[in-house]
Amino acid sequence: MGTVVGELIQMNAKMVMSTEAEFMVVFGTLVGAAMLIAAFVCWWGAKKRWWLWLVAALLLAGLAFWGNSMPRIKEIRACVNGPISLERVSAVYDIVSIDGKEIVMRER
Repeated sequence: MGTVVGELIQMNAKMVMSTEAEFMVVFGTLVGAAMLIAAFVCWWGAKKRWWLWLVAALLLAGLAFWGNSMPRIKEIRACVNGPISLERVSAVYDIVSIDGKEIVMRER
């Protein structure tokens, strides 16, 4: 990182989910749980189509699993040591936020 921009000091880096993956996990979990409850209620009431709800719940659980297994994005938190050019930083990284001296960036 020092070769690209010499005025940034990396504090920490972590791997984060993309927004699409987060949506898939949350949607698949919540709606899948609702479908599982609907399947149980239909089965308990001796209705004939309870298995359709169960299949929908399993498909949504698969969606949540797929979202969780998607590749992560490296998020870097760096501290600024002196003046920097944001154009040089944004040429290499996607800038998520700037808070005082701290810059949060994601790799492309």
